[in-house]
Amino acid sequence: MKFVLRLTTVSMATGLLFSLGCSNRECRPDPCADVPGTVCFEGECLEAELTATATADGVSGELAFVEGGVVEYQATRDGEGAGSARLTMGDESVEASFDSDGLLALSTGGLTMDGNGELTAEEQAAIDALAEGPLADALALVPLQLGCAADVEEVPYEAVGALLAPWQAVLKYHDADRAERAKEYAERSGCAYFADSDGSTSGIAQNYLIRLSWESPLPAVLTLLPFDDVGEYVDSERRAMAAETGPCNSLCRGACGADCQPINCDQETTEECEEDIGGNATGYLIASLTHTCGTAPGCQEHDDCYDTCHAQLGCGTWDAAYCRRGCDIDAAETYGYRQCAEWAQGLGPFTDTVKFTMPVPGGVAALALDECPLVGGALQWQETGLGTDLEWPDAVAFCQDLSAHGHDDWYLPALGELNMLTRGCDIYDCTPVDWCDACDALGGPEENGCYWDQRLGGECVTGWWSSTQFEYQSNYKWMKFFHTGDAGAGSESNEASVRCVRMVPED
Repeated sequence: MKFVLRLTTVSMATGLLFSLGCSNRECRPDPCADVPGTVCFEGECLEAELTATATADGVSGELAFVEGGVVEYQATRDGEGAGSARLTMGDESVEASFDSDGLLALSTGGLTMDGNGELTAEEQAAIDALAEGPLADALALVPLQLGCAADVEEVPYEAVGALLAPWQAVLKYHDADRAERAKEYAERSGCAYFADSDGSTSGIAQNYLIRLSWESPLPAVLTLLPFDDVGEYVDSERRAMAAETGPCNSLCRGACGADCQPINCDQETTEECEEDIGGNATGYLIASLTHTCGTAPGCQEHDDCYDTCHAQLGCGTWDAAYCRRGCDIDAAETYGYRQCAEWAQGLGPFTDTVKFTMPVPGGVAALALDECPLVGGALQWQETGLGTDLEWPDAVAFCQDLSAHGHDDWYLPALGELNMLTRGCDIYDCTPVDWCDACDALGGPEENGCYWDQRLGGECVTGWWSSTQFEYQSNYKWMKFFHTGDAGAGSESNEASVRCVRMVPED
């Protein structure tokens, strides 16, 4: 099977859209960026095309600049989970191979390295030369184009994984912001690897072989982990949305495909009565987004495995990332690589659906006790007229004397009750110690960085009195801090804020 992908900005029935940029100093900045259907080569604007001959054992072809240079490439499957590849342009070449254990050998500039750990100065120089030399663009664009071309869906993943390895090494050891660099090349390839900001995923159904998205912003072939713990993370504008080594805090665990994406999940906005962490109505009517997502046993088992890695090894750690690779391998061995790759893209087939309902980000909640009545045993919190700068005895009296929201049965909340207001930070049992560290200061989900629901109002950067006695000093009580999510014991003579609570009586 042979086919041609012409690198052009003009739509063609047999081609994919992309504009190949320059890779040498005479093309920086690119003088051909606004010249349709051309690529810069040695300072000239030339046409280019990618050819590929695909077989069951691999793929080979050329990235040819018309009247210019030619990058030749070939990649093969060397056995189950093993592959090798070579890219050449004139005297420049790079070779990559990995065995069934995923151990990489990368050869460039007369050196061979394993791609793990720190590089020697000589190895770093070789990687830098590769990243800045004539092969630079081909390292990314050849595998990216092949990875999303429907015509090569039968090419073994080991071959594409080997072709991808040199670019992964450049991203790891040369580029300052890997995720942004990967996005840049993904856009130039013309393939819909990254969902747009509005959540659309046009063309994503073609991406069979390479995983590259906001959830996993480093290019990788399923089961082949390209990085180790040396330099695994890099700051990025989207760093808060995704860990480079994989998603940790997915909202739609058990669904097949990218997290809550339209390609695999129908979405509907509704109004729901809010519930607290105990399952009781809070009295608020909130805008909610319900995702109905396709699922299958393999997806559920895979995601359960991911969650186990995070729980046992720590979300965001390298050990958890390596553990997740084991989840990928187990799923591929059980259900087949091709099926798992399609599930990862949200393509199905699905055996059932699962629903996920969550508040609309930034949505407005309204107090609606008629539609969402508080049941007996539910907590109602004071929202206005809060106490400020009160010592603990005065805080107790403040709540006892309070008449607000049509009720006068208020009391000073216990630490456990204050913890129920926490959003976006784990709740800790602080009783054995005098201070509980929790989350980063002002790193919470609300606009002001608080770890509470912003509807509550009040000053975030302050302590809030609880009625809970500190075990080791009779004149100390627990305070809750919502700008960090933690708690600490304070003397009764300290001053802090007060938010009272009442328990709705049983009928």
